Amino acid sequence: MVLMRQLLIRGQARIMEAIAATVIILVLALLMPILFKTPTTTLQSEVQVSEEEYAYNVLYDVYANPQFLNYISQGDWSAFRPLMNSVIGPQYNWFLCIEPIDRVLNISSSVTHNYVAIPLQIISSQSGIIPYPYVEVKLNIKTFNLLLPPGFTINTTWPLSNVFFTTQNNTPIHWWLQRYNPITGDAILWLNTPPTKIIMYVSKNSTYPYNPISNTYCKTPYCPPYGGLSAFEAASVGAPVGLDNGAHVFNLNYGAQYFGFNSVNTQCSGATPSTPLVLSTSEGSSASCSSNFNVAVVGPLEINYISMPISEIPGSSLSLSSNVVISIINTTSDTTIATTSIPISVTYTYGSSHEYITLTVGSNTATASGTYVYLSSSRLIITPTTSSCSGGININVTVSLLIHNYLTGTNTLLQTSSTQCILTSMTQQGLLSIVPVVRLNGLSITQSSPSQYEYVYNTVNTIYDLWVAPSTNVSYITPVYTNYACIDNVIPPQYAYRFPGIPFTPTAEAFTVVQLPNGSYYLVMIGLQRLGGG
Repeated sequence: MVLMRQLLIRGQARIMEAIAATVIILVLALLMPILFKTPTTTLQSEVQVSEEEYAYNVLYDVYANPQFLNYISQGDWSAFRPLMNSVIGPQYNWFLCIEPIDRVLNISSSVTHNYVAIPLQIISSQSGIIPYPYVEVKLNIKTFNLLLPPGFTINTTWPLSNVFFTTQNNTPIHWWLQRYNPITGDAILWLNTPPTKIIMYVSKNSTYPYNPISNTYCKTPYCPPYGGLSAFEAASVGAPVGLDNGAHVFNLNYGAQYFGFNSVNTQCSGATPSTPLVLSTSEGSSASCSSNFNVAVVGPLEINYISMPISEIPGSSLSLSSNVVISIINTTSDTTIATTSIPISVTYTYGSSHEYITLTVGSNTATASGTYVYLSSSRLIITPTTSSCSGGININVTVSLLIHNYLTGTNTLLQTSSTQCILTSMTQQGLLSIVPVVRLNGLSITQSSPSQYEYVYNTVNTIYDLWVAPSTNVSYITPVYTNYACIDNVIPPQYAYRFPGIPFTPTAEAFTVVQLPNGSYYLVMIGLQRLGGG
């Protein structure tokens, strides 16, 4: 009996100890959030960290979930609530914002009732070459329209019709739109200015530009003679050809020229000079047009044209040709020490379903073939280089032809070259003080159709625009700032908060940018609000 009583007392003591230990553990568990000032979660932040650091720990844990990007891609907004609750302790209300990156960025600009002024810094990538007073710039109008302040938009029906350009000294800039891609939003412009800081004014009026110099709205789209279109763009949007402005941008004295084909600058046989230039030849006939001009530049020179085949008799051809003169100038004595002449041409030969393109430089050729390119812009880049050869100077002329298919967005590139050794007394040391000058002596366009006597239609090709200019490799910078106000949250309010009914004032925030599998970017922001008693 005594032994049984001792065992009973010991058992009761053990039970009391177990109960006491359990109570202590429960009390400690309840006190953990207060003792350590962090939520009871599986985060690495269970040790003492600042609230901001804790917010970033939460953000990284959320982003590390393999389903996070899928939820955004699929728009599964309700799935974010359990995900957020699983990594954030009960002491915090949370807010999750996911916003397209283009809604976050804003253009740094000056806004008035009549216009928004956007600074653009144009930068040349060419070193050692005196910049020419015009540049070719590509602007993405869709992006600009996303970043513009509310109430302002750049016209895309008549592309850029409500835009005006000036220098930072408030001098107007002549410009013209070469082409606009309504799918990508890319616009190719030529501006009569060297690489520098310029101002683009977007009018409050969606059709007419605002002239900041006269402080009045222009009465005509593009405000001619300051702005304008290529003949192709004018035809595309149904604008008058009189809005063509290439001649105001390019000045022959500076090594460039735009051709509005007319009876003054173009001589034709079997065709009539016009803008655009239309060549139509029946079976067994031909037509040709030539322009006499003399353009000379230091360094690479480009021949650009926009063309469209309308109908083609199999076996017909269209050819553009010119004679390129390369002169080697001694910059020390300002004398010509060597000269060579090289013929170049581009020929399009049309089959029943394919076309064949031949680029010829001297006696060398490069060829390509494919289905008809029904609308294209072509760029013929003539690049001279020099090196030493036995008893003289090697003059190498490399010509590249880049054809951009407007309908498919694809490019075709052909390239070939020609080298001649010109005898001269120039020494190896003297090669350091020479520059090659490219001179273009006129341009001929010829079309012919074969005699097959079985086709009732003509071969018809249209040359919308043709211009010659030095290569202007430039880029531009426009200042933007980031707005973290979360104005356009893609997550509905009922899923964006832990407690939607509680006024939210964040005590810590964390930001990051994520990229979805489709290539789009989003800003992700997590805000934490410490609840009372936490």
